[in-house]
Amino acid sequence: FSLIILVNKLYIFFKQIWKSFDHSDTETNHNETMLLKSELPKEKWMRKRTSVKLKNVTANHRANDILVKEGNPQKLTARFMYGEKVDIYIMKEPPDWIFISTEVTDKNGRICYTIPPDKALGFGVYTVKMIVRGDQSVVEFLLAVVPSHTECIVFSIDGSFAASMSVSGKDPKVRPGAVDVCRYWQDLGYLLIYITGRPDMQQQKVMAWLSQHNFPYGLLSFADGLSADPLGHKRAHLIDLIECQDIIISYAYGSNKDIAVYNSIGLKPKQIFTVGKEFKMAEYLKIFFFTYCTSTRCVYLSIEESRSIIVRTTNKHFEINMDYN
Repeated sequence: FSLIILVNKLYIFFKQIWKSFDHSDTETNHNETMLLKSELPKEKWMRKRTSVKLKNVTANHRANDILVKEGNPQKLTARFMYGEKVDIYIMKEPPDWIFISTEVTDKNGRICYTIPPDKALGFGVYTVKMIVRGDQSVVEFLLAVVPSHTECIVFSIDGSFAASMSVSGKDPKVRPGAVDVCRYWQDLGYLLIYITGRPDMQQQKVMAWLSQHNFPYGLLSFADGLSADPLGHKRAHLIDLIECQDIIISYAYGSNKDIAVYNSIGLKPKQIFTVGKEFKMAEYLKIFFFTYCTSTRCVYLSIEESRSIIVRTTNKHFEINMDYN
C-alpha cells in the first residue's frame, strides 16, 4: 500500500516537470520558414475556380511522413485543397532550402514526385516543403532515408498517448508518462513511428497537439481521408514498411484494438504494450510511467511493480506546426 502512495506521489511530481527546453529552436525554424515563403514570387491562379474555392474554405494541405530504405525510389506525395502549381524544396543542411522541382497537382489536388536518382538523398531525416505558387500556402513533412534493418518503435496515437478521447477536436489529456516513454526509446537510438486511423484532414490538429505536449520527433501516418477500416490502414502501412523498406519493428504500443494489427505483422505478445483491459496477447500496463532497463529488455513501472526509476529526457521534440490526437 505504501508503494502505491509513493508511486502516485512520484507521478504527480514528475507530471509537473515534463517541459521542453528548446522553444527558441522552434522560433528559429518558424523564422526560416517565413523567410523562404516571402522570397517566392506569387503567380496568378492556373484555374479561375481556385479563387472562388478559397472564399469558402481555408487551405488544409497534408502529407504523411515518408520512410524509405536507401536505394529505393524516394517518392514524395502530398494532397492539396486545390489543383495548382507547387514548388518542392528540401532542407538538406539547416537552414538552407534546396529547390527540387515545380510540379502541378492532378485534378484531385495530389502530387506524387519521385526524386531523380542523381539527386537521391543519403541516410538522414530531411524536411520537405511544398509551396503553392498562387498563395504560398505550405505543406511540410519529413523524409527519412534509412539503411536496411533499421529498428523502430511504433505508437498508436489514440491508443497509447491520449488519456481521454476527443472526437470534436478539443485538447485531449495526455496519458501520464507517454512523453517520457517516447523520449526514452529515442535516446536509445530507435526511430519512432506514430500511426493513427484518423483521416488526414485532421493532421494539423494532431501535429499541433503533439507539439504542444513536447513529444519527440517521429514519423506520422494518417489514413487517406475517411476510412471504414482505420485498423486496416495501420496494418497496410506497417506491412509496407517491413516488406518494402526492410525495417524492424521492435516494440509497439496501442490500445486493445491494436493488438490484432500488431499480431498480424508478426509481433509477439512480449513486443506489444497496451493500456486498458488485460489481454494475454500483449504486455499489460496499468499506466505509462518511467522506464526500467535490464540489459536489452525494457520493462515499464506500473503501480504494482517496484523497480529502479530512470527518467530520460531529450530536446528533440516536434517543432513543425501541429495540434491534436
